[in-house]
Amino acid sequence: MNTTWYLHSCWAGIETASQVPLDATDIALSKLEPNAERDREDVLRLAGAGYIDPQVLKDRYYEELRPYLLSKLPWHDKTLELWLEMAWPTT
Repeated sequence: MNTTWYLHSCWAGIETASQVPLDATDIALSKLEPNAERDREDVLRLAGAGYIDPQVLKDRYYEELRPYLLSKLPWHDKTLELWLEMAWPTT
């Protein structure tokens, strides 16, 4: 993913950080660590509606989120893999 383009397109015309839009992948990644039942349901709904691409979710997890996790990396990796299997069983 071209991160520079992504950030530029997200931040275009935004004056303050409080106005930063979140896309569906951002929302899904924010729910990875808590991994509560409602979080899994939210991700399933977003995936089912076609708002999340499984490869983009996986790439952004490894490139943007995982480097900043402080502990339980194998746990979070497994959570992501389970989410991918749950939301896209044929991919």
